[in-house]
Amino acid sequence: QFKIDTTRLAPQAYKIKLEGNQVKLTGHQLAGLFYAKQTCIQVLNYHIQEQLDLTHLEIHDWPNFARRGYMLDISRDKVPTMATLYQIIDQLSSWKVNEFQLYVEHSFAYKNHETVWKNASPLLPEEIKQLDQYCKERYIDLVPNQNSFGHMENWLKHDEYLHLAECPDDCNTVWGMRKRSSLNPTDPRSLELMQELYAEYLPNFSSAFFNIGCDETVELGLGRSKDSCKQIGQGQVYLNYLTKLNEAANAHGKQAQFWGDIIENYPKLISKLPTNMTALVWGYEADYPFEKKLPKFKKASIPFYVCPGTSSWRSLIGKNPNAFENLRNAASYGM
Repeated sequence: QFKIDTTRLAPQAYKIKLEGNQVKLTGHQLAGLFYAKQTCIQVLNYHIQEQLDLTHLEIHDWPNFARRGYMLDISRDKVPTMATLYQIIDQLSSWKVNEFQLYVEHSFAYKNHETVWKNASPLLPEEIKQLDQYCKERYIDLVPNQNSFGHMENWLKHDEYLHLAECPDDCNTVWGMRKRSSLNPTDPRSLELMQELYAEYLPNFSSAFFNIGCDETVELGLGRSKDSCKQIGQGQVYLNYLTKLNEAANAHGKQAQFWGDIIENYPKLISKLPTNMTALVWGYEADYPFEKKLPKFKKASIPFYVCPGTSSWRSLIGKNPNAFENLRNAASYGM
Protein backbone atom coordinates (compact mmCIF):
# COMPACT_ATOMS: atom_id res chain seq x y z
CA GLN A 1 0.00 0.00 0.00
CA PHE A 2 1.18 3.53 -0.62
CA LYS A 3 -0.14 7.03 -0.07
CA ILE A 4 0.90 10.69 -0.10
CA ASP A 5 0.79 12.81 3.06
CA THR A 6 1.74 16.47 2.59
CA THR A 7 0.52 17.59 6.02
CA ARG A 8 2.41 15.39 8.49
CA LEU A 9 5.58 14.66 6.52
CA ALA A 10 8.38 17.10 5.72
CA PRO A 11 9.37 17.71 2.07
CA GLN A 12 10.97 14.60 0.51
CA ALA A 13 10.27 12.59 3.69
CA TYR A 14 8.82 9.10 3.74
CA LYS A 15 7.69 6.35 6.09
CA ILE A 16 7.91 2.60 5.67
CA LYS A 17 5.92 0.18 7.81
CA LEU A 18 6.27 -3.58 7.43
CA GLU A 19 3.98 -5.92 9.32
CA GLY A 20 3.88 -9.55 8.36
CA ASN A 21 3.48 -9.70 4.60
CA GLN A 22 2.12 -6.17 4.26
CA VAL A 23 4.24 -3.12 3.34
CA LYS A 24 2.90 0.41 3.71
CA LEU A 25 4.74 3.32 2.08
CA THR A 26 3.91 6.96 2.77
CA GLY A 27 5.64 9.87 1.08
CA HIS A 28 5.33 13.64 1.33
CA GLN A 29 4.95 13.66 -2.44
CA LEU A 30 5.90 11.32 -5.28
CA ALA A 31 9.60 11.96 -4.66
CA GLY A 32 9.15 10.73 -1.09
CA LEU A 33 7.52 7.55 -2.33
CA PHE A 34 10.37 7.08 -4.78
CA TYR A 35 12.91 7.36 -1.96
CA ALA A 36 10.87 4.91 0.09
CA LYS A 37 11.10 2.47 -2.80
CA GLN A 38 14.91 2.85 -2.90
CA THR A 39 15.12 2.08 0.81
CA CYS A 40 12.86 -0.95 0.42
CA ILE A 41 15.18 -2.30 -2.27
CA GLN A 42 18.19 -1.77 0.02
CA VAL A 43 16.45 -3.50 2.92
CA LEU A 44 15.37 -6.39 0.70
CA ASN A 45 18.88 -6.89 -0.65
CA TYR A 46 20.28 -6.86 2.89
CA HIS A 47 17.59 -9.29 3.99
CA ILE A 48 18.50 -11.71 1.18
CA GLN A 49 22.27 -11.42 1.62
CA GLU A 50 22.18 -11.88 5.38
CA GLN A 51 19.34 -14.45 5.31
CA LEU A 52 17.44 -12.59 8.02
CA ASP A 53 13.83 -12.99 9.07
CA LEU A 54 12.07 -9.70 8.50
CA THR A 55 8.53 -9.51 9.87
CA HIS A 56 8.39 -6.05 11.41
CA LEU A 57 10.06 -2.81 10.35
CA GLU A 58 9.36 0.91 10.69
CA ILE A 59 11.42 3.66 9.06
CA HIS A 60 10.83 7.41 9.08
CA ASP A 61 13.43 9.22 6.98
CA TRP A 62 13.95 12.70 5.55
CA PRO A 63 16.90 14.64 4.09
CA ASN A 64 18.87 17.22 6.04
CA PHE A 65 19.83 18.89 2.75
CA ALA A 66 17.05 19.70 0.30
CA ARG A 67 19.48 19.42 -2.62
CA ARG A 68 22.00 16.60 -2.72
CA GLY A 69 24.16 16.86 -5.77
CA TYR A 70 26.93 15.12 -7.65
CA MET A 71 29.14 16.66 -10.33
CA LEU A 72 31.00 14.55 -12.88
CA ASP A 73 33.87 16.06 -14.84
CA ILE A 74 33.46 15.27 -18.55
CA SER A 75 36.03 17.76 -19.81
CA ARG A 76 39.29 16.12 -18.71
CA ASP A 77 39.83 13.59 -21.50
CA LYS A 78 36.97 11.19 -20.84
CA VAL A 79 33.34 11.71 -21.84
CA PRO A 80 31.19 8.75 -20.75
CA THR A 81 28.94 6.99 -23.23
CA MET A 82 25.20 7.43 -22.87
CA ALA A 83 24.95 3.88 -21.52
CA THR A 84 27.42 4.74 -18.77
CA LEU A 85 25.63 7.99 -17.95
CA TYR A 86 22.33 6.14 -17.60
CA GLN A 87 24.07 3.68 -15.28
CA ILE A 88 25.49 6.53 -13.18
CA ILE A 89 22.06 8.18 -12.95
CA ASP A 90 20.53 4.91 -11.77
CA GLN A 91 23.22 4.61 -9.10
CA LEU A 92 22.72 8.21 -7.97
CA SER A 93 18.96 7.75 -7.72
CA SER A 94 19.48 4.67 -5.53
CA TRP A 95 21.42 6.93 -3.13
CA LYS A 96 18.60 9.53 -3.21
CA VAL A 97 20.83 12.10 -4.93
CA ASN A 98 18.56 14.67 -6.56
CA GLU A 99 20.96 16.92 -8.50
CA PHE A 100 23.42 15.91 -11.22
CA GLN A 101 25.86 18.10 -13.14
CA LEU A 102 28.13 17.25 -16.05
CA TYR A 103 31.08 19.64 -15.85
CA VAL A 104 31.64 21.11 -19.31
CA GLU A 105 34.45 23.22 -20.66
CA HIS A 106 34.47 22.18 -24.33
CA SER A 107 32.61 18.87 -24.43
CA PHE A 108 29.26 20.04 -25.83
CA ALA A 109 28.81 20.21 -29.60
CA TYR A 110 28.21 23.93 -30.11
CA LYS A 111 27.23 24.34 -33.75
CA ASN A 112 29.58 27.25 -34.53
CA HIS A 113 32.59 25.95 -32.62
CA GLU A 114 33.58 22.57 -34.03
CA THR A 115 37.25 23.57 -33.79
CA VAL A 116 36.92 23.43 -30.01
CA TRP A 117 35.08 20.14 -29.54
CA LYS A 118 36.37 18.19 -32.54
CA ASN A 119 37.67 14.77 -31.43
CA ALA A 120 36.45 15.43 -27.85
CA SER A 121 33.40 13.10 -28.02
CA PRO A 122 31.03 15.97 -27.14
CA LEU A 123 27.48 15.52 -25.94
CA LEU A 124 24.83 16.44 -28.48
CA PRO A 125 21.70 18.52 -27.78
CA GLU A 126 19.42 15.52 -28.29
CA GLU A 127 21.50 13.46 -25.85
CA ILE A 128 21.19 16.17 -23.20
CA LYS A 129 17.42 16.18 -23.65
CA GLN A 130 17.31 12.40 -23.25
CA LEU A 131 19.43 12.56 -20.09
CA ASP A 132 17.27 15.36 -18.75
CA GLN A 133 14.12 13.26 -19.13
CA TYR A 134 15.81 10.17 -17.69
CA CYS A 135 16.89 12.18 -14.65
CA LYS A 136 13.48 13.74 -14.20
CA GLU A 137 11.84 10.32 -14.06
CA ARG A 138 14.15 9.54 -11.12
CA TYR A 139 13.58 12.85 -9.32
CA ILE A 140 17.00 14.17 -10.26
CA ASP A 141 17.52 17.72 -11.50
CA LEU A 142 20.05 17.70 -14.37
CA VAL A 143 21.69 21.11 -13.93
CA PRO A 144 23.56 22.58 -16.90
CA ASN A 145 27.21 23.38 -16.27
CA GLN A 146 29.47 25.46 -18.54
CA ASN A 147 32.60 27.12 -17.26
CA SER A 148 32.51 30.73 -18.40
CA PHE A 149 35.67 32.52 -17.23
CA GLY A 150 38.63 30.42 -16.13
CA HIS A 151 39.44 26.92 -17.39
CA MET A 152 38.90 28.04 -20.96
CA GLU A 153 42.20 26.60 -22.19
CA ASN A 154 40.54 24.21 -24.61
CA TRP A 155 39.04 27.25 -26.33
CA LEU A 156 41.92 29.68 -26.06
CA LYS A 157 44.54 27.24 -27.30
CA HIS A 158 43.05 27.81 -30.76
CA ASP A 159 44.31 31.01 -32.37
CA GLU A 160 40.87 32.04 -33.57
CA TYR A 161 39.88 32.61 -29.92
CA LEU A 162 43.17 34.09 -28.76
CA HIS A 163 41.81 37.65 -28.92
CA LEU A 164 39.60 36.75 -25.92
CA ALA A 165 42.46 35.57 -23.70
CA GLU A 166 43.46 37.45 -20.56
CA CYS A 167 47.05 36.30 -21.06
CA PRO A 168 47.84 35.47 -24.70
CA ASP A 169 51.45 35.04 -23.57
CA ASP A 170 52.93 33.76 -20.31
CA CYS A 171 51.88 35.57 -17.14
CA ASN A 172 53.44 34.90 -13.76
CA THR A 173 50.48 33.59 -11.73
CA VAL A 174 50.24 32.02 -8.29
CA TRP A 175 50.47 28.71 -10.16
CA GLY A 176 53.60 29.76 -12.04
CA MET A 177 53.81 30.81 -15.67
CA ARG A 178 50.48 30.35 -17.43
CA LYS A 179 48.69 31.59 -20.52
CA ARG A 180 45.52 31.09 -22.52
CA SER A 181 43.43 29.73 -19.63
CA SER A 182 41.12 32.64 -18.67
CA LEU A 183 38.92 34.97 -20.65
CA ASN A 184 39.53 38.70 -20.52
CA PRO A 185 36.48 39.89 -18.55
CA THR A 186 36.85 43.49 -19.74
CA ASP A 187 36.45 42.57 -23.41
CA PRO A 188 32.74 42.68 -24.39
CA ARG A 189 33.41 39.87 -26.85
CA SER A 190 34.05 37.46 -23.96
CA LEU A 191 30.53 38.06 -22.69
CA GLU A 192 29.14 37.86 -26.23
CA LEU A 193 30.69 34.41 -26.65
CA MET A 194 29.14 33.16 -23.43
CA GLN A 195 25.76 34.64 -24.34
CA GLU A 196 25.91 32.74 -27.62
CA LEU A 197 26.81 29.50 -25.86
CA TYR A 198 24.09 29.93 -23.23
CA ALA A 199 21.45 30.52 -25.91
CA GLU A 200 22.33 27.21 -27.55
CA TYR A 201 23.07 25.12 -24.47
CA LEU A 202 20.48 26.05 -21.86
CA PRO A 203 17.25 25.27 -23.77
CA ASN A 204 18.20 21.58 -23.63
CA PHE A 205 17.69 21.53 -19.85
CA SER A 206 14.48 21.79 -17.85
CA SER A 207 16.32 22.77 -14.64
CA ALA A 208 15.82 26.20 -13.09
CA PHE A 209 19.54 26.33 -12.26
CA PHE A 210 22.79 26.77 -14.20
CA ASN A 211 26.38 26.46 -12.98
CA ILE A 212 28.42 29.18 -14.71
CA GLY A 213 31.68 28.09 -13.07
CA CYS A 214 34.11 31.03 -12.78
CA ASP A 215 36.63 29.31 -10.52
CA GLU A 216 40.44 29.52 -10.46
CA THR A 217 40.76 32.64 -12.62
CA VAL A 218 44.45 32.88 -11.71
CA GLU A 219 45.36 35.03 -14.72
CA LEU A 220 42.94 37.81 -13.81
CA GLY A 221 44.63 41.21 -13.65
CA LEU A 222 47.92 40.00 -15.08
CA GLY A 223 47.19 40.55 -18.75
CA ARG A 224 44.66 42.52 -20.74
CA SER A 225 42.53 43.46 -17.73
CA LYS A 226 45.52 44.79 -15.80
CA ASP A 227 44.66 48.48 -16.21
CA SER A 228 41.01 47.98 -15.22
CA CYS A 229 42.07 46.00 -12.17
CA LYS A 230 44.38 48.83 -11.12
CA GLN A 231 41.59 51.39 -11.55
CA ILE A 232 38.68 49.69 -9.76
CA GLY A 233 40.25 46.65 -8.11
CA GLN A 234 40.71 43.06 -9.20
CA GLY A 235 37.74 41.89 -7.14
CA GLN A 236 35.42 44.45 -8.67
CA VAL A 237 36.46 43.47 -12.20
CA TYR A 238 35.67 39.86 -11.30
CA LEU A 239 32.32 40.80 -9.75
CA ASN A 240 31.32 42.95 -12.72
CA TYR A 241 31.82 40.07 -15.15
CA LEU A 242 30.17 37.58 -12.80
CA THR A 243 27.12 39.84 -12.55
CA LYS A 244 26.87 40.07 -16.35
CA LEU A 245 27.04 36.28 -16.64
CA ASN A 246 24.30 36.05 -14.04
CA GLU A 247 22.13 38.37 -16.11
CA ALA A 248 22.83 36.25 -19.19
CA ALA A 249 21.69 33.14 -17.30
CA ASN A 250 18.61 34.94 -15.98
CA ALA A 251 17.68 35.88 -19.55
CA HIS A 252 17.09 32.16 -20.15
CA GLY A 253 15.09 31.70 -16.97
CA LYS A 254 17.98 30.15 -15.04
CA GLN A 255 19.32 30.92 -11.56
CA ALA A 256 23.10 30.97 -11.63
CA GLN A 257 25.39 28.92 -9.45
CA PHE A 258 29.09 29.85 -9.29
CA TRP A 259 32.23 28.58 -7.59
CA GLY A 260 32.93 30.65 -4.50
CA ASP A 261 36.72 30.44 -4.36
CA ILE A 262 37.56 33.75 -6.08
CA ILE A 263 35.02 36.07 -4.43
CA GLU A 264 36.16 34.70 -1.05
CA ASN A 265 39.39 36.63 -1.61
CA TYR A 266 37.36 39.86 -1.54
CA PRO A 267 35.09 39.43 1.52
CA LYS A 268 33.77 43.01 1.32
CA LEU A 269 32.35 42.26 -2.13
CA ILE A 270 30.38 39.17 -1.07
CA SER A 271 27.54 41.39 0.15
CA LYS A 272 27.40 42.95 -3.34
CA LEU A 273 26.69 39.66 -5.07
CA PRO A 274 23.24 39.34 -6.64
CA THR A 275 21.15 37.54 -4.04
CA ASN A 276 19.64 35.25 -6.69
CA MET A 277 23.02 33.55 -7.20
CA THR A 278 24.11 30.43 -5.32
CA ALA A 279 27.73 30.20 -4.18
CA LEU A 280 29.34 26.78 -4.48
CA VAL A 281 31.85 26.72 -1.64
CA TRP A 282 34.36 24.04 -2.51
CA GLY A 283 37.39 22.60 -0.77
CA TYR A 284 38.92 19.19 -1.30
CA GLU A 285 41.25 18.68 1.66
CA ALA A 286 40.42 17.08 5.00
CA ASP A 287 41.28 20.30 6.80
CA TYR A 288 39.46 22.70 4.46
CA PRO A 289 38.01 25.43 6.75
CA PHE A 290 34.32 25.30 5.82
CA GLU A 291 33.60 26.77 9.27
CA LYS A 292 35.42 29.97 8.28
CA LYS A 293 34.21 30.21 4.67
CA LEU A 294 30.48 29.58 5.02
CA PRO A 295 29.58 32.37 7.49
CA LYS A 296 30.74 34.98 4.97
CA PHE A 297 27.98 33.94 2.57
CA LYS A 298 25.39 33.36 5.27
CA LYS A 299 25.97 36.87 6.66
CA ALA A 300 25.45 38.34 3.18
CA SER A 301 22.24 36.28 2.66
CA ILE A 302 23.79 34.52 -0.33
CA PRO A 303 22.52 30.95 -0.79
CA PHE A 304 25.36 28.43 -0.80
CA TYR A 305 26.21 24.77 -1.27
CA VAL A 306 29.00 22.90 0.46
CA CYS A 307 31.08 21.10 -2.16
CA PRO A 308 33.61 18.54 -0.92
CA GLY A 309 35.48 16.21 -3.26
CA THR A 310 35.86 12.47 -3.70
CA SER A 311 39.68 12.68 -3.86
CA SER A 312 39.59 10.11 -6.65
CA TRP A 313 41.49 12.15 -9.26
CA ARG A 314 45.14 11.42 -10.03
CA SER A 315 44.78 8.26 -8.00
CA LEU A 316 44.43 4.55 -8.66
CA ILE A 317 42.06 3.69 -5.81
CA GLY A 318 41.19 7.10 -4.34
CA LYS A 319 42.56 8.95 -1.31
CA ASN A 320 39.81 7.71 0.96
CA PRO A 321 40.86 9.02 4.40
CA ASN A 322 41.12 12.54 2.99
CA ALA A 323 37.84 12.21 1.09
CA PHE A 324 35.85 10.85 4.04
CA GLU A 325 36.98 13.61 6.40
CA ASN A 326 36.36 16.25 3.75
CA LEU A 327 32.83 14.92 3.18
CA ARG A 328 32.06 14.76 6.90
CA ASN A 329 33.27 18.30 7.54
CA ALA A 330 31.30 19.70 4.61
CA ALA A 331 28.10 18.03 5.79
CA SER A 332 28.44 19.04 9.45
CA TYR A 333 29.48 22.62 8.82
CA GLY A 334 26.95 22.93 6.02
CA MET A 335 24.22 22.10 8.51
